[in-house]
Amino acid sequence: MKTTLSLALLFVFTTVFAQTDPTVPIVERKYSAGLHLQAYPAGLIPTIAVEIPTGKRAYIFMRAGMNFADRKDFSPYNENEVGQGVGGTLGYRLEFQTGKGRVKTGINFDVWNMRIQWKNDIGKTYESIGHTFTMVAQPWVDAGYYLPFAQQKFEAFLGLGFGREINAITLGKEVAADFMGSAFVGVSAKF
Repeated sequence: MKTTLSLALLFVFTTVFAQTDPTVPIVERKYSAGLHLQAYPAGLIPTIAVEIPTGKRAYIFMRAGMNFADRKDFSPYNENEVGQGVGGTLGYRLEFQTGKGRVKTGINFDVWNMRIQWKNDIGKTYESIGHTFTMVAQPWVDAGYYLPFAQQKFEAFLGLGFGREINAITLGKEVAADFMGSAFVGVSAKF
């Protein structure tokens, strides 16, 4: 019993003094929240995003917003597809210090509930128009450069991503889903 108590006290005192020792670096992790805009060849995704620190260089990334798609003639199923939907992202990111800024890389998983209006035989007397509801699952990876400003209270960023759209649930005629690249920009506040 005395040995267990002695070890417990030693652990507590060592932990307390290690936290107050000026030679031990204290890594300050900050939450961030901000506005993101992601552009891909067939649309735009404006979102509100949050990063939650989970380790020395790691973050959980979450965002919610709208996906505005204009697939023009990219679809192999329809001549024109336009739509929108709500959804969000859950991701995991690592950061690396580089000069004044940071590089963050991540893996993400999006889910978008999309309503797509499609058209075929456009301009002909037998033109057809319809709607498809689809739940899009989208795994993707990204990397971006984050530059702090305003005394480290904010950061602006620019990055690139690559992923795959998968129509997980489709109600209606088949609509396009494919590999896609994207670019994103934004600003976040740290707190």
